[in-house]
Amino acid sequence: MDEMLLVFLPFFGFFLIFFLCAMRRVPCPECGTILPNFYPPSQKTRRMWKSGGYICPNCGCEANARGEKIDPDSVPEEFAQRKIVWLTLASLAGALLVAGIMFLQPFQDAPPPPLPVVEAPLPAPQ
Repeated sequence: MDEMLLVFLPFFGFFLIFFLCAMRRVPCPECGTILPNFYPPSQKTRRMWKSGGYICPNCGCEANARGEKIDPDSVPEEFAQRKIVWLTLASLAGALLVAGIMFLQPFQDAPPPPLPVVEAPLPAPQ
């Protein structure tokens, strides 16, 4: 039972962090309206795809991921390649941990298979 909890621990941690970030409420820098956390892909701007951010549904103000107003004519922030590399490495480490627990643990704890029971042959009929 403890092994099962250990297997699912990375998944619980991921979803806990995901929902804590999703619950973060950012107000609009112009009108103070709470900005939505999720946008349909068709409503995202190029800047939002590259570096995140928000568009206020009330006044149309564009804000970055920190909730600061940005000028529509400004250059988008540089793509965070280091974050992608670290997230990929963390995902691979988690996958290796789960694979090691799931596939190696049963072989270590399993008892050896029982020896086959061989019965004495029946005598030939006379």
